Amino acid sequence: PTNARWPPRDRFDVSLDGSWIIYVKTRCTGDRRRFFLHVTPKDGADLPAHRREHGFENLDFGLSPVMSVGAARCCIAARKLPAYPIASIRTGQFEKEGPNEHRNVWMEEFRFVEDNGAGEQEADLDPNPLSSFSVSGVRRTDPQPPL
Repeated sequence: PTNARWPPRDRFDVSLDGSWIIYVKTRCTGDRRRFFLHVTPKDGADLPAHRREHGFENLDFGLSPVMSVGAARCCIAARKLPAYPIASIRTGQFEKEGPNEHRNVWMEEFRFVEDNGAGEQEADLDPNPLSSFSVSGVRRTDPQPPL
């Protein structure tokens, strides 16, 4: 369409604050799409037994934790991260396209590395992810632009 915007504005900004991941979208009138939140621990043994074969913890959530705030119509969601050391986080929103099919609307990934001044090293992410670690390799993906 001629009035299409790229990149799409229909996404949440994602930030980390201590042991929380926070999603904010301005000019929001509600959002019924589910969020995916996949957390990969540094040590796979930290996963619940039923998630070890997948290699990450699935903490997907729906509309209930999303709140509309004030006249600005800002939508906010916050989720507490697991207490184990985290290697990476993959999050975003998806839509169902069939009984067993999903389409990512947008996605963002965080990889955690220790910044020791001598190059980046992989590191444990304590329950306070921002204490002494930096985020590396943040990648946003959105659907392909319209042709």
